[in-house]
Amino acid sequence: MLFAAFRQTGVRRHAPDPARRSAGPADPTLKKGMGWMMMRLCLSSLSLVLTATASAAASSVRVPESCRNFLLDAQVSGNVDSFHHGLRGTPQDLLYDPQTGEFARETPYHEYGVGFGEDLGVVPEDHAVWWQARWREPVQANLIVLSGAYENQPQGLTAWKIELHREGKWVSHARGVGGWYDRGRYVWGGSGTPAISFDGIRVSVFSKDDHTHLKSIHFRGEEGISWLVTSAPPIDAELKLPSGNLRVGQTGAFRAVPRHGTMKTWQWDFGDGTGAEGRDVDHAYAKLGSYRVRLTFSDAVHRAFRTGLVTVMPAHSLRLAFSPTAAIAGTPMRFEAKLDGPPITTCEWDFGDGTRTRGKIVQHCFAKPGVYRVMLRASDGTYGEEGTAMVLVRDPEAADTIPIWIDTDIGGDIDDTVCLLLAARDPRIEIVGVSTVRGCIGAVDVAAWLCRQLLQRAGLPRIPVLPGAVATISGDGAWAEGVGTYGELGPPPAPLSPANDAARVKAIADTMRAVGKPFHLLTIGPMTNAAYLVERFPDVAERWLSVTCMAGQLSPGAECNVRLDPEATRIVCEKLHPRLVAMEAIGPAIPRREADAALDPADPASAFLLTCYEHYRRH
Repeated sequence: MLFAAFRQTGVRRHAPDPARRSAGPADPTLKKGMGWMMMRLCLSSLSLVLTATASAAASSVRVPESCRNFLLDAQVSGNVDSFHHGLRGTPQDLLYDPQTGEFARETPYHEYGVGFGEDLGVVPEDHAVWWQARWREPVQANLIVLSGAYENQPQGLTAWKIELHREGKWVSHARGVGGWYDRGRYVWGGSGTPAISFDGIRVSVFSKDDHTHLKSIHFRGEEGISWLVTSAPPIDAELKLPSGNLRVGQTGAFRAVPRHGTMKTWQWDFGDGTGAEGRDVDHAYAKLGSYRVRLTFSDAVHRAFRTGLVTVMPAHSLRLAFSPTAAIAGTPMRFEAKLDGPPITTCEWDFGDGTRTRGKIVQHCFAKPGVYRVMLRASDGTYGEEGTAMVLVRDPEAADTIPIWIDTDIGGDIDDTVCLLLAARDPRIEIVGVSTVRGCIGAVDVAAWLCRQLLQRAGLPRIPVLPGAVATISGDGAWAEGVGTYGELGPPPAPLSPANDAARVKAIADTMRAVGKPFHLLTIGPMTNAAYLVERFPDVAERWLSVTCMAGQLSPGAECNVRLDPEATRIVCEKLHPRLVAMEAIGPAIPRREADAALDPADPASAFLLTCYEHYRRH
């Protein structure tokens, strides 16, 4: 599909609405374009008022998993839609259930408010934006946890108040300006705090004075944390699970740390059908996988539990290495099994073309071009492991192999990651280089790290990947700096290039000159790099056989990549006359051959793409 799309109209790029992208990295239109993918405090009386902020104590709040969130039993409502300025989510989307470890409603955002940038004007306190919960009968609660605005949409000038309804009237519980609502968390009570009785809670936000406008007003729910009203037992403990990943057969230390109360009993369930008693125990798993560990503890009167996840890796670290990485049909290749762990006694290879062999180091020759799934089964006589690598084999006489340089703002969305892997997996395409450009996440070095990780796992480690421009041509930045969702996939990478845009763009130009042959330029992000290159290094632009830009849409208004740097778009369109591709021009269907090659969960590159997708969806 990628081959045909490039020949005809270019590569599809999904263009999210900036409001939704800022509200949370997930985009509601993703489902349409990606349907083919695999992708699942202390009060003794009410008169005492506490203002909680995003302090270290608040940010480390621990929600007891054994507690019932009373909000799940309440009638929840809000008045956001009455302002007629857009709507994010529903009042129910905020609620978290600690007993199941899931939100009450599975939605992309877990937020409630107006759309990004929506200006409500001056909102007086007596006509505030509010969210509330009411119960038929009073609840006895000693823990309230609420979460404020997203970090990229601070509300430092927004006033807020929390009220509790008891004995027939609303009574102020806490209030302030900014504080917990401004990128923070409100925490009241906890284990050991006397419970209070109320049958309603209302959270309001409003203007702090008669000239402060409210913009982008919303509340958010945090997984494992909020929104929560509950009765925490007077006992609590913390799990200390084995650090790092255990290997099959390796003994790990499981420890409990008392936080509140004097425990009489400790009961462990390791999630593999076995258990143990005692505060500190050791355990080894016989099979690889992820296990939910549960510790139940009691002071002989109260009973509570904590859970944690343990990942058990194979007994061996198994990796397939092959050379040359640029495989050619009819040319012998060397395959090696690289292992850490107990000595291996057998290695069995399946090359995906009907041939098999044995040995730690073997040679194989693919007769035909294509994408082959090579499998290795290794065993030490007790534990067996499997490894997989996808090998791209090119036709030595193919005249229509397309050399492409991809310029991408990968990282804030999943579509560029899919495009990069499809291009890497298509035997008709040769990726001669990749450059990154500022898009929604800003961190071009992190984006370059992401590209390198994908290409290395695809068996293409020698493709040059260079970070590009951060500032727009006009010098303005359309999006805040940040690492985006994928900053969680690995440690912060070391800078891959000089810190200034001029040096980074020059490095891209030098690398393009070193390609040694003309190639096509494909931009699937803002056109900033392309504009800099054509103005500062016209000799490089002369090497481009064509320029295709994901920068159009059939619906009214400018597409995201155009809006991010309009001046760059003007320069590229005037000087390069590119092919502009509307995001609606290419449908979501991918032919089976490309899908099988790109989306095999057993393939390291595909698995990495699916990991990216899970991170993207979770946020």
